[in-house]
Amino acid sequence: MQSWLFLIAVFCLTAQQTAAWCLKTVFASASEIKSLDFSPDSQYLLSGETSGKVILWRMDTLEIVKVYNFGAVVWEAVFSKDQKLIGVAGAQNNVHILNGLTLALISTLNTNHNNIVFDLDFRYDSQCLITCGNDQNTKIWNTTDWSLINTDNNKHICYSVEYADNNWYVVAGQHYYETYDTNFTRNYQLHDNSIMDFLGLRIRPGGQYLIATNSNGNLYSADMIGNNTIVADAFPNSLYSCGYSRDSSYFATAG
Repeated sequence: MQSWLFLIAVFCLTAQQTAAWCLKTVFASASEIKSLDFSPDSQYLLSGETSGKVILWRMDTLEIVKVYNFGAVVWEAVFSKDQKLIGVAGAQNNVHILNGLTLALISTLNTNHNNIVFDLDFRYDSQCLITCGNDQNTKIWNTTDWSLINTDNNKHICYSVEYADNNWYVVAGQHYYETYDTNFTRNYQLHDNSIMDFLGLRIRPGGQYLIATNSNGNLYSADMIGNNTIVADAFPNSLYSCGYSRDSSYFATAG
């Protein structure tokens, strides 16, 4: 019998946005789960593992639908907001662009992030893709021809990037997170060496709140101007990823 070591926890949010209840915990894999993302229609959950597997789960049954082999450690796998594409990033320069239904490979994008792409996210109109990696750079790409639009050099290594539905985006990493507007202008920054590394980040639909996970096993909730609250700190290991359903009813975290 296979030993299932790493888990996915699915939570339900209250209407007041202040509390959460764990609905189900799935011992999903013998490999570390680095990535989680809900499909835009909230029918599927996407996970990525250190084994190189990207797994598509049904939300109602948590049964496996499809599996894709990335060929290296997966740090992030996300749906485009129209659910037509999936982006996969990890321990290689190439980002894999997959069909959102079949997980078939469509294209590869060489990001030149010094051999590790930690995170990526599609803009809400699906016209741009943001990536971050081991080179301390954040890059924005045009999804029509995959040309590079913008590069920002971060003070520290960036582990997570995320678009809000107003097309602002948040960058998070070693002891910090920052928010940027559509003109690539930084509007808020938090740099605090007492805070553990932020490893996962998701902005709640509506753009006002985010959740973040860190290497100390904490789950944070914050608004877009930096008011932080620890929602849960009972996880025994690093939390690498978190994700909201598009209707904000659920979020999931994994590590």
